[in-house]
Amino acid sequence: MIINFEDFTHDLTEYEKRSLLPIMVRSLRAKIGRHSAITNKKIVAALTSQGLKVGEARVRKIINYIRIRGIVTNLIATSKGYYVSSEEEEISRYVESLRQRAGAIQAIADTFGKQKEPGQLNLSL
Repeated sequence: MIINFEDFTHDLTEYEKRSLLPIMVRSLRAKIGRHSAITNKKIVAALTSQGLKVGEARVRKIINYIRIRGIVTNLIATSKGYYVSSEEEEISRYVESLRQRAGAIQAIADTFGKQKEPGQLNLSL
């Protein structure tokens, strides 16, 4: 669970594990190649059309669960959506992108850790 995002990042519920996870795993395994990518919004719409309740933030959490556990291997996320890749170069670029994004977030955390007076903001540019 991530501080300040508890409503979205809490562990999967039993409902999510039993009802949503199996459907999402089957669907995502079939999304092979960039041309088959599916967006978060389309996932939500597809699940909702089946009478299931889920929002975009929880879809991201379920996908995080799937990816961390390697349930669907090489599941890439781009601005076009989620899909499975079998291309080594594409996977390598994606891993590098993840590392770069993690580094950018770490740089922000490091900067906040060095700031001495949190009550004083300098808004002049």
